[in-house]
Amino acid sequence: MPQCFALFSGGLDSALAVKTMLLAGVDVIALNFVSHFFGGPSEKIEQMAKQLNVPVLFVPFQSLQLAVTATPKAGRGKNFNACIDCHATMLNIAGKMMSNYGVDFIVTGEVLGQRPMSQNSQALQQVAKMSGFANFILRPLSAQLLPVPDFLEKFNLKIDQFLSIQGRSSGPQEKLMRQYKLGHPSHGGGCMLTEPIFGNKMKQLYADQVICKENQFIYQCMRKGRLLRWAEAQYIIVGRNEQENMFLDGFRKYCEYVTAVTPMTEPQQLPGPTILILDFTKIKGKIIEAEEIQIKNDIEELQCGECKVCKSLENFQQQDIKFEANEDLKAFAKQAFNYFCKGKGKQDCVCEFNGELVEVKAIGEGAEKIIREKLLE
Repeated sequence: MPQCFALFSGGLDSALAVKTMLLAGVDVIALNFVSHFFGGPSEKIEQMAKQLNVPVLFVPFQSLQLAVTATPKAGRGKNFNACIDCHATMLNIAGKMMSNYGVDFIVTGEVLGQRPMSQNSQALQQVAKMSGFANFILRPLSAQLLPVPDFLEKFNLKIDQFLSIQGRSSGPQEKLMRQYKLGHPSHGGGCMLTEPIFGNKMKQLYADQVICKENQFIYQCMRKGRLLRWAEAQYIIVGRNEQENMFLDGFRKYCEYVTAVTPMTEPQQLPGPTILILDFTKIKGKIIEAEEIQIKNDIEELQCGECKVCKSLENFQQQDIKFEANEDLKAFAKQAFNYFCKGKGKQDCVCEFNGELVEVKAIGEGAEKIIREKLLE
C-alpha cells in the first residue's frame, strides 16, 4: 500500500485531503509545520487526527521560515506573507523526509483558485518547482483540474479517485465533510503574516534590519502585546491584560523590563502592564539567512491518531542573549508604564524596573502624544 505525507493544519481543506487519500487506499502521515506565525499542537489538530485515525508529526521550521520570509525569491503578498516561498519550503522539507519514513509522495490541501496570490495555477506550479520535489506532489482536492502526476499509475491510483474543487467557496468541502461525518472544522489556523496589523509590525522590523537569528523571541511577544517603536531598532512590548503580562514575564531573561510591584503595599504601587524593553541596535543588519536543513536518520514510531514532535529536525531555541537598552529607551518604557497603568499617567507611581522599585512621575500631554505616536497597532 502506498504511503504519503499530508501537510496538515487540522482545518477543513487539509482534513478533507487526508480523508480523500485514505478512501483511495493510501496510508497517511500528517505533517504540521510549526512556525513563529502559525502551526503547532492544538486541540483542533488532535481531535481531527483521532477522527481521521492518522498520526501527526509536528515539524519545527521557525528559523528557516523566518529566513525565507525576510528574503523571499517570489515576493510577498500585500502584508508580510511570502506564501509561495513558504509553501515551497515546507514541501522541500517534506520531500527530504520521505526516505526516512518510507513515504512515496506528498499531498497538500491546496484548492485551485482559493487564494489569488498563492493558489492560482501558475503559483501552484511555481511552488512545486521551487520545492525541488515537483514530481512527488499531489493536490487531491483539485487534482482533476491540474496536470496528472506520473506516479499515480505506479501506485494504481486513478485521477477520478480525487476531486475537482476550485474557487473561494468552501461549500463543496463542507458538504463532503458532513458526508464523511467528520464534524465541521473551520479553515486551518491562519498565518499571522497575512494580518494587516501584524504585517505592519513585521514591515517595521524589516525596515529597521532586525529580523535576526538572535532575537526570535520577539515574534511570540508581538502576538500577545502592543508594540511601540521608540527609535530605529528600539522597541517596547506592553502587555494588555493579566494573561498577556504573565506570558511576557517568561521573556524577562532576554531583556530589561518594567512591571507592577507585587504585592502592592503602597498607594503609588498601581496595577499595570509588564513591559519588555528591546534594544536591538547591536544586531541591526544581521538579517537571518536560510540554512540547509539536515535531516537526521532517527525515525519516529508513529501510532494512528497520535501527535508527536519530529525528532528529525532541530526545534527553535532562542540564544541565551541579554539585550541591554540605552537610557532614553529605559525612560520611555517607564513613562509608558505610567501611561498604561491604572493611573493612566495622571499621577506619580512606583513600578519595578529590573527587579528594583523606581518612582515614575506623572506624564504630561506631550508625553502622552509621543506614546500614542509610537504605537504600531
